[in-house]
Amino acid sequence: MKYLKIAGCLAASLFFIATTNAQIIRQVLDEVKPAKKFDGVPVLKKRSQVFYAGVGAQNNVATLINFTDFISGLFGAFGASSTTYGKAGPFIAGYEYFIKDDISIGINLGYAKAGKKFVSSFANYDATLTAYTIAVSGSYHLYTTDKLDPYIKGAVGVNLWTSKATGIKIPIPTPVSYNGLLGIRYFASPHWAPFGELGYSSLKFSANIGAAYKLK
Repeated sequence: MKYLKIAGCLAASLFFIATTNAQIIRQVLDEVKPAKKFDGVPVLKKRSQVFYAGVGAQNNVATLINFTDFISGLFGAFGASSTTYGKAGPFIAGYEYFIKDDISIGINLGYAKAGKKFVSSFANYDATLTAYTIAVSGSYHLYTTDKLDPYIKGAVGVNLWTSKATGIKIPIPTPVSYNGLLGIRYFASPHWAPFGELGYSSLKFSANIGAAYKLK
């Protein structure tokens, strides 16, 4: 319940920012949006629904296990070393619903896990960190044709963290999750499309690849 309240407050804040700066946002979108609409039948339009799943190109969770920075600096001269292990993900999945021909809203899910070990002649430490992410998103689709769908997406939500450590206590990262990215989908068939995304998130740089399925 605590995390849901945080997500609600974040969503409300974003809505307030967007509405109070609507004119600026509109000016930016007018600059990147093509002047002429696609004159055929776009593959995605109002009331379209899309499911997608993919994997991230870089797992950043291990960088948030920060006990090794201090300990390595303290004992580095004595042959101390740290290694990363057990990386899983990031894996992503989500759902989109088009409220207009060029605007969709959705729910995004994510999972990532990593561990670190520190070994020295003085002490050994071991820690794993797992992130479960849930967020709400909004996307602006720049120029959707019968096959291509380039888009800008923003999302905000919560990271639910779990950790396990031996020999040391590690701090839990912030529960705030945010993401801004630029993506493109190519519908090789009327329903299936590979996609790629580049952006920046609360877990730093993000790059995703995967597949999307248009329900209707």
